Amino acid sequence: MEDHTWMPKDFQYRETLEFKRGLDKIGDSTNIWSIAKSTKTFQNSSPSTTCPNCTDSSSPESLGDESSTEDSMARNRLADDDFQSLLTMEKRFRDGEKVDEVNLARKIVALVRLSPESANQFVEALEDRSADDYFFLSVLTALAESDHEAGQLAMTRLLDERIDDQDSVRSILNAYVLTKHPTPILFDSASRNYHSPKTTKIRRSAGYAYASVAGILGGDRAKAVASELIDSYWASQTDEERYYYLSLIGNLGSLETLPFLRTLMEKGVPRIQNTAIKELRLINDTSIDDLLDELLTVKQREDWAASALAAMSVRPITPRTLSSYESCLKRNEIGLNNQIECLDRLWVNSPDRAALATFLKSLLDSKTPKALRNAINNYLEHYKRV
Repeated sequence: MEDHTWMPKDFQYRETLEFKRGLDKIGDSTNIWSIAKSTKTFQNSSPSTTCPNCTDSSSPESLGDESSTEDSMARNRLADDDFQSLLTMEKRFRDGEKVDEVNLARKIVALVRLSPESANQFVEALEDRSADDYFFLSVLTALAESDHEAGQLAMTRLLDERIDDQDSVRSILNAYVLTKHPTPILFDSASRNYHSPKTTKIRRSAGYAYASVAGILGGDRAKAVASELIDSYWASQTDEERYYYLSLIGNLGSLETLPFLRTLMEKGVPRIQNTAIKELRLINDTSIDDLLDELLTVKQREDWAASALAAMSVRPITPRTLSSYESCLKRNEIGLNNQIECLDRLWVNSPDRAALATFLKSLLDSKTPKALRNAINNYLEHYKRV
């Protein structure tokens, strides 16, 4: 059976990859302010209209409320002009004309992020588009990154309209997962779809959306979802069911699940133990860094060390993380492959290459395995050349 409990960094599950291709074309659209300023909405509006609370024209702190009905109407007209020009540009692209598709997608993201009113306009423009249509993916990206309630409400509306089209629903739920600041509106929609018989065939997408949104919102919602998923795990009758619920618990990333995951680490079979370790990855608490450091150095458990490294790979790099990687290089009992993985991560993430080079030189003795010494020497040679 295929194990879906661990996925590469930046992708929380395989089905996101299809949607992520749209994000890749756009690039870092979270840093969209400079792109937005080039649109007509900005060129024709004063700072007080588009960003009344901004103290720095290069990076707004908040879009704030419109200062007057007149300002709001003017802004809506400008946004509508931008919307129509983007539709014209997209039609030319669809008709085969040479159009900068990355720029097109970025402008869609910028407009939806800055103009809540345009969110529904874009949804209406998707009426005849399939789930793999480039414009469809670009609009989904924009709605996911809009950071305002109107964009998320438009996303839930789109999902409800497409509920019988599983490909579309899958892509929309994947966008839910990628929303960095979900609102309760998005959680209610994710919950409805997770518990709906209509999403049974795409239950992984529905489950990840439900768990991810609850985990980001936190509080009572996260506690309730944690309890529900843990109960579902214990009620599972097959390995496939158990690993499915474990992966959802990992996506939830709630400290509420730590006692449960510890129980599996202590009493589960090896594969369950290792999966439970990996699913610590998104729990935002310093106690998890301590636990992973401990698991990284357990004697005679190379598999635990590998699982701890997998969990650490998606966590923020901190001085504690770098210290764990350094300790890893001194512990031959955790396995050569794990040590070389620690070396690679140290080299990529260390803020002080000179200090790191000095530390690595101290490891070039007979106690260090030959293969690891060779890998260290390769990095040191590169450091000398640079």
